[in-house]
Amino acid sequence: MLGRLVRRIAWLVVSLAVIFFFVQAVVPPAGAILRPLDKEVLDSVLLVATVAFLFGFLFRRVRWIQHIDTWIHEFGHAVTASLLGGVPTKIQLNKDSSGATHFSPTQRPSKFRFFFVCAAGPLASTITFFIAMIFTSRGQAANVMLVSSAIVLLVLVTTVRSVWGWFVGLLVWGTMVFVTSLANDWFLGPSHFLIQGSFLAAMTGIAAGVATRASIRMMRVNGPYGDEGKIAAILRLPEGLVDFMIVVINIGFVALAFTALGVFGPGYFTTTAPALLQDIFIQVQSWISSVVGN
Repeated sequence: MLGRLVRRIAWLVVSLAVIFFFVQAVVPPAGAILRPLDKEVLDSVLLVATVAFLFGFLFRRVRWIQHIDTWIHEFGHAVTASLLGGVPTKIQLNKDSSGATHFSPTQRPSKFRFFFVCAAGPLASTITFFIAMIFTSRGQAANVMLVSSAIVLLVLVTTVRSVWGWFVGLLVWGTMVFVTSLANDWFLGPSHFLIQGSFLAAMTGIAAGVATRASIRMMRVNGPYGDEGKIAAILRLPEGLVDFMIVVINIGFVALAFTALGVFGPGYFTTTAPALLQDIFIQVQSWISSVVGN
């Protein structure tokens, strides 16, 4: 009984935090104190986000990066169920990177609620990427990671009930805490915007790439047991159409994330990106020369 009450309170806190993040990302408060990244740092973070997304998209079969997407996917199911009146009781991640989320009440919820709970999983990683890049572009990546690490720890303690779920969750939590500490001058002195923004872009970008590729793959897989199949049954639509809609929405959130980082700004592809790549190439070449020289 006590455990159920603690879990309910924990998910109420998590739900409020998610709502706060989304509202702040979409409609920032007037007069908010922001520390936007300068253009050079923002371009570097953008490059990291691009490489991370492409890596996740092209190499989604790599088990370790699949685990990150699965963790976010199942969290999406759980937090949506919580927002709609349910209480997540168990999140399970398996060694093969599959997962499952259970919540109470155990009886099947209304079609309206079940629709949103099912849809939240396939869209969770790209929405997370979008929100993360909005805050990163404002210079608030460390704040996001600090709150997110608390959310991950809370979910781990109250709801995750599998070895792999704990392993992946602790890995993500520990890395976020460490990078946040660097960005907030606890260890290395001055602010490290590039470190915090790049880490958040890499982690969420990889997950978004995996999720986007997975949603495209689902266009060739039909069945009543996947999220898309359940949505199709609720809406009474062909599953192929639902699969296509999920792909479009995922690509839309990814595009919004890159827009926040300025990828569609004037002169990015013709001037900024080539200059940045050339600078990175020169630095790598210089580092290799120094290593060979020694």
